[in-house]
Amino acid sequence: MRTRTSRARLGARRIGLDSMAGWLFADLLLVLFVVALGMELTVTPEPEPKPSPTVEATPTPEAEPEPEGPPGMQLDPVEYTIPVDGDALLGLAGVERKAAELERLSSDLQRQTEQLAGQRAAMVIIWGVADSVGRGNSLAREFNPLLRTTRPEVFDDFAVKELWDGRDDGEPEAVTLEIYLFDESQGGIQDG
Repeated sequence: MRTRTSRARLGARRIGLDSMAGWLFADLLLVLFVVALGMELTVTPEPEPKPSPTVEATPTPEAEPEPEGPPGMQLDPVEYTIPVDGDALLGLAGVERKAAELERLSSDLQRQTEQLAGQRAAMVIIWGVADSVGRGNSLAREFNPLLRTTRPEVFDDFAVKELWDGRDDGEPEAVTLEIYLFDESQGGIQDG
């Protein structure tokens, strides 16, 4: 029995020696880590602050603040809907009817946008109200040049997007304008 016990002890010692070597290595790494941290902690005293000379400021008259950045844009659009003769506007009914329709649309636009005098458009969304996407986009695209020719002071330099809007049965073809104006009083985007 004695041999059996001694073999069990030898196995226990061998496992114990391997484990001990691993723990010894881990402890050594921990000691090196603590020493390295201790070397990093160096305290340098802060220099005492020197008194700064006092200077009396003379009051300056307050000027009105200038708006910063480009003019803001009102978030609430001004909207207009103008009925159109789609075939005439697209030139499908002849050159004379197209010219007459453009003249009628220009005078309608002039009359409806009178309240915009003295203001500038920042962005305009033109909705072509028609049965199909292609026809609606074409109506909006044909209407677009009228903005600059009818009211150049308002529609001088603006972003424009032409889109389609479907229509209900019996509803006439039209162009709907969403006009977002600049707010010249302040910079940045403004609530309308």
